[in-house]
Amino acid sequence: MRAQKNRLILAAACLLAVAAPVREARAQSAEVTDIKMIAAKGRLAGTDYQNDFFRIVVHVPSPNTFQQINSIVDENRAQLLNANNTTGPMEQRHNFAVIVQSGNIPGLRSIEQYVRSVRHSLEKEGLETVLSEVPVSTAGHTFTLSTLRSTAPGEKFYKGISCTMLNGYIFGFWVEAANEAELNKLLDLNTRLKFW
Repeated sequence: MRAQKNRLILAAACLLAVAAPVREARAQSAEVTDIKMIAAKGRLAGTDYQNDFFRIVVHVPSPNTFQQINSIVDENRAQLLNANNTTGPMEQRHNFAVIVQSGNIPGLRSIEQYVRSVRHSLEKEGLETVLSEVPVSTAGHTFTLSTLRSTAPGEKFYKGISCTMLNGYIFGFWVEAANEAELNKLLDLNTRLKFW
């Protein structure tokens, strides 16, 4: 998991930049909230990331050697949280990002298709699919989950993508771990999320 921080930022940017033709019928609010305003509504509170716009609390994995909110804030996408651990036993090493992107993508049909397009772009980078586009429900919200792995010598790790539509925005997680069991712990929405 070398250069995890940079790879996570690039990967999150890739996820956020993917605009494969997809369209989902959904109610749009008359007023669209600016991504910068959404980012400003987020904060760290102890071991949790909270965002008042989404009315969500994300329990951040630990320990972390680096943790930052709003490390990427662009016109239509943001990395609301970036937390990673690069020291200690391999099973404790991870990258964990909370991402958001405007759901106003021409042709957007479903989150499933959005996650699939991200997975395909990661396959082009040499990762192998472990699990493709599975719905996962928690607290009345359905996320779409895909996981991949790298088996290149010296580059063995697992990566997960989990997204949903919240308030007209694609909201989700970009996670990387040393093994599949740790990845699954990081992506366990029932212990990771709380809505209010």
